[in-house]
Amino acid sequence: EYAPGANDNGTGVATLLESVRLLNDYGFARTIRIIFFTGEESGLVGSRAYVKDHALQGIIGGLNLDMFGYDSNGDRCLELHTGTLPVASSTAAVFIDAAQEKNLALTFDVLTTNATDRSDHASFWQKDVGVVTVIENFFDNNQPGGCIGVDGNPYYHRPSDTFDHITQSYAFDIARTAILTTARLAEPIH
Repeated sequence: EYAPGANDNGTGVATLLESVRLLNDYGFARTIRIIFFTGEESGLVGSRAYVKDHALQGIIGGLNLDMFGYDSNGDRCLELHTGTLPVASSTAAVFIDAAQEKNLALTFDVLTTNATDRSDHASFWQKDVGVVTVIENFFDNNQPGGCIGVDGNPYYHRPSDTFDHITQSYAFDIARTAILTTARLAEPIH
């Protein structure tokens, strides 16, 4: 079915493009890889090919920016799917600290054993690389202080997944947090 993809995954793509623009002016102690995958909906084709064809040693963490532009109930809650790899938990902690430091009023469900494997991070998990998926409140996790119920996007994979259905301030603050997290993980040197 035709879906313009403003949220899935225009929010992630826009954030990656902006991160290239912003981070280009800085030096970092670590290499930053900004990767655009295709074929996620067809069995994680792009990310599976990437982990097969590229060296993964030395990766200290990563973010998979799936879709994070829909917040109909205004709770500004999102999910961080970390799985059980310790480095992913550390990356999630950096993400949460960045949001709190900037007073972005985001709340979180951090998912470990109940994390989904339905996005590109799963290809990295299979190679023991800790990547966190950042996604809007897609599942009912019932975590104390976290998301309340499910705030499912009714436009997901539909022709109505258009820009006018994006909660812009919510998506913008998640994007800001992701870029700041990336910079902190890479250790700025100037």
